Formats: sequence, C-alpha cells, structure tokens
Amino acid sequence: MLYNEISASSLVKVDLSGQIVDSGSTSLGINLAGYLLHSAIHGARPDVRCVIHFHTGPCAAVSSMKAGLLPISQEAAVLGEISYHDYEGILVDDSERDRIIRSLGPYNKVMVLRNHGVVACGATIEEAFHYAFNLHAACEVQVRAMSAGLDNLILMDKEVQRKVWAVVNKPGGVDSGGEGKKKWRLGEMEFEGWMRMLDNMGYRTGYIYRNPLLRNDQQGRLRTNQDVEIPPAVSSLANGLDEDGIGSLLKEYLERKKGLEKVRWLNTPNAYQKVELLETGTSDPKKVTKVCAALKYLVVVRQ
Repeated sequence: MLYNEISASSLVKVDLSGQIVDSGSTSLGINLAGYLLHSAIHGARPDVRCVIHFHTGPCAAVSSMKAGLLPISQEAAVLGEISYHDYEGILVDDSERDRIIRSLGPYNKVMVLRNHGVVACGATIEEAFHYAFNLHAACEVQVRAMSAGLDNLILMDKEVQRKVWAVVNKPGGVDSGGEGKKKWRLGEMEFEGWMRMLDNMGYRTGYIYRNPLLRNDQQGRLRTNQDVEIPPAVSSLANGLDEDGIGSLLKEYLERKKGLEKVRWLNTPNAYQKVELLETGTSDPKKVTKVCAALKYLVVVRQ
C-alpha cells in the first residue's frame, strides 16, 4: 500500500514468530524483510518497544558514506552512540537476525544500515520518534555540508557529544518543568506538539495527552477566561466540523448567501446603455447611437 492509503485499521498485527494476530481491514500480507528486522530487535532487546525503520533520501545517502554519520550538528549529538550494520542484500535470510542484533548492541538506540537506511529504537513511541526525527535532520545537515568537502567540516569533541546527550536524556530534558514541575519523558513534549498539530488539522488522532497545556487557577479551577491560555486544540475549527467536512453553521451561512444573491440578481432591473453602431447598406456608413438593454439570463442546473 502507498503511505497515503494506510490507516490504523489496515495495519497488520503479528507476533515474534511471524504469526498474524490481526490481519486488519485488507487482504494483504506482511513485508518479510520488515518483519525480520523488527522481530530480531524486539526479540533481543526487551527495553525496546518501538522500532522505526526508514530510508529517506538523506539517510540513505549517509548510509552509503564510508565516514558514516558525522558529529557535525546538535541533532547528531543527541543520538548518542551509533551502531552500523553492513549490507547483505534484501533482508530475507533468517540467519542475518543474529548479526543485526550483534551490530545494534545491548544499549544503542540508533543503527545505520550500510547502503540501505537507518533504524531508530525507543522504550516508547515518543522516544523512537525523537531519535528518528533527529536522525533524519542530522543526515540532512551532513548531506548539505558535504558539498564543502570533508576536510572543511568541524567535528565535535567526544566530551561535547556526551554532554549534549546527557542534557537531552535527563528527566525533563531542557524543559524547566513549568507549573507543578512535571517531568517530560524523552521525546514526549515534541510528540504531543505534533499530535496537537494533526488534531488541529482535523485528523482526529485519538492521542491521549499526558501533559495537557490547560492551566488551573489558584483554586484549582480550569482557567478558560482568556483565549491566550487555551491551546489551539480546544478552539480549533476542526472541532465544529461534521463528517462531511463542512460545519453546520458554515453550511447554513453559504446556503443563505446563495439564496440572497439569487433574489438580488432576479430583482435587479435591466441595465440600459448607449451603444454606437455603424450603418449598413451604404457606401459611407455613419455612427448611430442607440439605447440597448442588457438582458439577464437565468441558467438552472439540476444537481
């Protein structure tokens, strides 16, 4: 299926042995190469509950470079240690599972598949997406920077890389905590921002927000008296839309406007204007001014 065809109901659920638990809403099977990669990591790393594999243009380009992913950007530094796995062809050989596990190691969350793509892992979906997002950004920076030549690139010191990784991975990350000092888990704050964006666009993700943005007053009551304190998801136009994508109020307004325009057009008198015409039937025609009415025509289209 194409990406724009996939929905939650079309996903296929399988267990570690490859047995289909839920076939979803389609008659399609699963991708064997994708199953071998994901099941190998899930089976060997109980700390990993989400695996994201992709090979976008920048990531595939970096996977083909001998130097690998270079520490030339902050996005690269937040990834921590990077694992590498050599390309052995399309992943359909079950014997490659053990080599993938050894390449990833017991702790790393990011792996570059040489001449193929990348893998991002996490204990949660939010953490895995955090690594995937920054991994793609780091590869994109490197591809653009390589045009200046490898000798002109400034590589971060190992100690600086460890410092960046430690700051990002501590509880709460770079967020001060705000009221109540809630600590965000890795990638959670950014992921909720992406979900708010999708909900505001009308996608109805159903995502359960762990840390909503609404604030309470000193008495514990919900503060809704100022619009600036309400997140966009609360007042989004998408909340007033029906299943057809047109809100009832907006639909009624458009219908009324259409009717008023039709009545105005029918009740408007004919417009008269002067028109200069040339005489016909003479060798020396003269201009004659006549008064003509601009008639209206009503075209009815049956729906």
